Amino acid sequence: MAVEKKRTALYFTTVAAYPGYRVALGGHLVIEGDDPQGTRLMLYTGTTWGHHDDIGVILYQIVVRIPRGETKRRLCVLGREGFYREYIPGTGHVDNHIEPVEVGYLEDLAPIGDAVFACGAQGQVYRLREGGEWEAIHRGIFVPFNGEDVERMLLSITGFSEKDVYVCGFDGEVWHFDGRKWTELDSPVDLPLNAALCAPDGRVYFGGASGNLFSLDRNGAWHDHSNKQVSDAEFHDLVLFQNRIYVAAGDKLLVLESDGLRAVPGPTEGSWRFLRLSAADDRIWCVGSEEVFDYDGKKWARHLCPENV
Repeated sequence: MAVEKKRTALYFTTVAAYPGYRVALGGHLVIEGDDPQGTRLMLYTGTTWGHHDDIGVILYQIVVRIPRGETKRRLCVLGREGFYREYIPGTGHVDNHIEPVEVGYLEDLAPIGDAVFACGAQGQVYRLREGGEWEAIHRGIFVPFNGEDVERMLLSITGFSEKDVYVCGFDGEVWHFDGRKWTELDSPVDLPLNAALCAPDGRVYFGGASGNLFSLDRNGAWHDHSNKQVSDAEFHDLVLFQNRIYVAAGDKLLVLESDGLRAVPGPTEGSWRFLRLSAADDRIWCVGSEEVFDYDGKKWARHLCPENV
């Protein structure tokens, strides 16, 4: 006989890792299905779950950053319609919302250099400098809404510095920002690219639909790391851990080794779906369903929120 779920049961869609076995998680009520009305933020330390905040908007990304001149990490959250909040340890929080200039959602948030960047529909890109307001920096990439269809959707943003930023999105689009202007780059694919990641090897990695995984080197050359025999699923997210690129591929977690892409043996118990990843120095955190998993490079640990027991 199936056990009835609590009305407060959650499924998790966003994650931000801290060092020392600590993680922030964004979840939605299971009873609200695919049309959630808000986001519940939870903090977890490996043994203790804590309710951090309830926000009446849908968060599409949460990240951790350390502002210049500070030593403590801030949790930063982005709502799909421009809600932005930073949680300051020992102080509370500060809201600094983005006012999107067009219809469509903001999709991604990333600390780059001393700034924070966000991107989304119609080619919108915004930058938040220390102590300032959000500024639109999408001249040359922004497409005015035609009243019917989203013509440009940017899904991910990453960068080596504030003057070396990359975005990717629908139709395999890849653009580069040098601090002044945007330049479209020749892309090896015309399918959606969902995730971008700058790596220590100087390459930018892009993952997307149909198991596509590419990297772009400093000389402008593209490299294809796809292996459809390993996975031809949608690649949802990328993360760097222990100097390797890991890929969230739905029912699999993949890793890019020197000899190519391979699947990581999955957890031995539980029900998982890998949609979002975040890594600290000691482990990767994986979310995408009601259960949360971490992976330290050798073994898995499964975590059940008390609301889901």
